Amino acid sequence: MALRNGKKVDAIDVDPGDVTLQARNVKFDWSRTPLHWIPGEPIASHTLSAINLILPEGERWFCATFTEALPLINDDRLRADVRGFIGQEAMHAETHNVVLYEFLDAHDVDPRPFVLQSEFLMRKVLGRREMGSARAQRQQLVERLAFIGAIEHMTAFLGDWILNARLEDFDADPSMTDLYRWHGAEEVEHRSRSRRRHALRGGVLPPQPRDAGVVSRVSRGDDARAEVHRARRPDHARPRLLLAVDRAVRGDAPGFPARAVEPVPGCAPIPEPPVLAAGRGRHGAGDRLPGQVACREGGGVVTPTYPAPTSVPGDLWGKRQRDPLLRAVAGVTTAYMRSLRFLYRTDLTPPVSDGSRRMLVCERRVVAHDENVVSLTLAAPNGGELDRWRPGAHLDLELPSGRRRQYSLCGDPADSRAYTIAVRRLPDGGGGSLEVHDTLHPGASVKVRGPYNAFPLALPGHGSTADGLHFVAGGIGITPILPMVRLAHRLDLDWSMAYTGRNRESLPFLDQLAEFGDRVSVRTDDDGGIPTAAELLGAVTDTSAVYCCGPIPMIEAIDDALPPGAEFHYERFSPPPIVDGRPFEAELARTGEVVVVPADRTALDAISDVRPGLAFSCRQGFCGTCAVRVEHEGRTSGQMLLCVERTQGERVVLDI
Repeated sequence: MALRNGKKVDAIDVDPGDVTLQARNVKFDWSRTPLHWIPGEPIASHTLSAINLILPEGERWFCATFTEALPLINDDRLRADVRGFIGQEAMHAETHNVVLYEFLDAHDVDPRPFVLQSEFLMRKVLGRREMGSARAQRQQLVERLAFIGAIEHMTAFLGDWILNARLEDFDADPSMTDLYRWHGAEEVEHRSRSRRRHALRGGVLPPQPRDAGVVSRVSRGDDARAEVHRARRPDHARPRLLLAVDRAVRGDAPGFPARAVEPVPGCAPIPEPPVLAAGRGRHGAGDRLPGQVACREGGGVVTPTYPAPTSVPGDLWGKRQRDPLLRAVAGVTTAYMRSLRFLYRTDLTPPVSDGSRRMLVCERRVVAHDENVVSLTLAAPNGGELDRWRPGAHLDLELPSGRRRQYSLCGDPADSRAYTIAVRRLPDGGGGSLEVHDTLHPGASVKVRGPYNAFPLALPGHGSTADGLHFVAGGIGITPILPMVRLAHRLDLDWSMAYTGRNRESLPFLDQLAEFGDRVSVRTDDDGGIPTAAELLGAVTDTSAVYCCGPIPMIEAIDDALPPGAEFHYERFSPPPIVDGRPFEAELARTGEVVVVPADRTALDAISDVRPGLAFSCRQGFCGTCAVRVEHEGRTSGQMLLCVERTQGERVVLDI
């Protein structure tokens, strides 16, 4: 329960719904972050900082494992989740890896010994192994996915804790606080998607208790080892630190969350070492650490290109050539993996499903006076309940011809028995809108996937720091905006809207917008000319959040005119422009034909000239409909999204 303008609001009202996972590009400045970034709390600072020693290799292991699983996923929604998950984990890995040399190394803390141990554990012990048979190979992948699933449940708990921990009350460094809260928020986001990821286990639901128990014990012990290594400096009180960590791990003292923010009894503050200038650490800021390795991008996924270590590294104190704990873990893991072909004899092939279902058109009506826009209401054949959705969501429609098109949901999210979409007739389009207008009448059946959400609404105070919302819709761009306006109005938020188009006769849903009075400003080209960005933005300030959907020129103009600091969220119905493209050749493997893709055209457009039946939908790179396999020396080596991806001039062989 929350308060908004003095009124109680149920949490369900601000649930973002089925939001597609997406990587977020972030960057942090560590030049002013002290080693003890929670003042007077060295153990709390070290405990949390130690996480940076574990995460980069662990997140890369996640990416490698799910990249291996990606070709086996048949469900479109699950595949989209996994691609977003891989992107987020890759960003986590590289962001925490920067902390190793811009924060720890700058404070003369050598992360190399522990990073070497993390590399061996993640790349060698828990990495991919050749199992000798397809069934055992599949089961080994399933075991790694189950282990990651258990880890994700634990990190979701930690993410929830860090989002609610009152670190500001202890004057914690803002950069480090923001780092963990950004990561924690995405871990909580992963938890909401975990059920679909567990479908990779052949339909088995959450990971076995064995997985969760092992993860809990190993991770607590590993973090304790990391903290001990983190504090091995001459000016650190090692006996007290070891005692406190040991008591916390064994349960004799407050647990990890309490330790991170509460003073440790009997442990006097350790003097703060001077902050060193960038590049003055043990290795220098520009020196590459073991985890900071070259990566290549393929199909939008960052994939490590480095080999797994071949031998057990030494211990953290340099006393043994091979760490005894890692040797034991490697031995047990190897023995277990080798036994998989005898322990598991069931068919592990996941059920084949494209995630689609049949729906009926139960209502059709004209919603624009020029009769070029119709709304369709879809329902289940049995009239049953449908999946819930939130403003900004869309459906994938597979039309009778086989074309796949995406249309935003513009009805009421509270209606659990019907979906409403609106489609403008485009004579010069790709044929999808013409087919909808000509064939989908009441009683017609259509195959539907979704709903998905790549344009979610973040409400002020619930995912957004903005104090007001402003919506801009251009023509048929009203479809994702209309449910957002309804929700903002129902929650009594501070909002406004600008609606523009050629003329009033071409604008759909004007009758529904009339109920909002002067909050909605309608501006048409035939009445005063094409509106400027300033006219569409109105009274937007640097504390506002702007949501925009419409033609690309309008979106770009608004983006350029926004006040600094204002949030900007947009969705376009047209393909993104090609920037700095290079011509290349695409060989169609099934026929041997070679198609030249010019610098100013997409591979999808160029290949469609000779293969008109190619499947596509969003043309923006997130639906995956146009993904095709890339072949190298007769073997599959990844995927290419024809609508947005291209080479730097090299020929590519496609499974077409």
